[in-house]
Amino acid sequence: FTLHELADGYAVFQNGGVFHPSGFIRRVEDAGGKVLFERKPAAKSVFSPETAYLVNDMLRTAAREGTAKKLRSLPFEVCAKTGTGGGADGNTDAYTVAYTSEDLVAVWLGNRDNSPIAATGGGAPADIALGVMRALYKGHSPAPFAPCEGVTEAALDREEYEKHHRLLLADPISPDCLALHELFKKSALPEGVSDKFSAPKIEKPLIFVKNGAVEIILCQTEYYDYTVKRECDGEISLLYSGKFRKELFDNSVRAGKTYTYTVIPSYCGIEGEPVVLPSVTVGKSEKLPDNWWE
Repeated sequence: FTLHELADGYAVFQNGGVFHPSGFIRRVEDAGGKVLFERKPAAKSVFSPETAYLVNDMLRTAAREGTAKKLRSLPFEVCAKTGTGGGADGNTDAYTVAYTSEDLVAVWLGNRDNSPIAATGGGAPADIALGVMRALYKGHSPAPFAPCEGVTEAALDREEYEKHHRLLLADPISPDCLALHELFKKSALPEGVSDKFSAPKIEKPLIFVKNGAVEIILCQTEYYDYTVKRECDGEISLLYSGKFRKELFDNSVRAGKTYTYTVIPSYCGIEGEPVVLPSVTVGKSEKLPDNWWE
């Protein structure tokens, strides 16, 4: 692609998904003002407005915290993309394309003979684009991109996305810190909704008998409360009720007895499904030999 073609390609997103081929001559008039030539390019819709808006949003992020972050000092909304090309001998091409709702700036650095250069897209080309933008908007700031009716923000279950790569809408009562906010087409919202907090659930905790005591390892979400009940010889007692703890110990067990523990997660008073752990029998304590250290 030429730099001209690259600029035209990114301008599609700036124009809401509509392609307007650019040119260098708008109109030619004679001395009397008669129009001899006027360029009237045909516009063509190549992306939906929703797609264009979502790409703009991604490139706004690139200008704030990505490879084009040299532009983040600008006091207005800007989208940008950088690129670096080359081979084993080094970089041969470096570019930055930056645009606002009003103007687009494309910068390329390279040598005619394709010899290596020291620049990268996020370096010198971004600096040049920054200088041009400052000059363009010395007296005013461009308007932000207009909202798109077909795009909405959705809260996702952050844990499901980061750990399991699944897109689920966040549980409506989920803590906000566990929600990941992203933009979506209204017609392409994730269909599944997490019930992690409206119906608390946990995996089966681990249980061990060590040194005459029972140890339960929860390894579950710290945002739940937990109730742990113990049953022995038909008698049920409360072992623990409170905030998350990674480990729980029951030191009041007796040798020779069999115990069954039930763990119940809850969130804001909503109890989840009880999880019954495998029954354990506490063995009799053995006397340590005199040479135990060997």
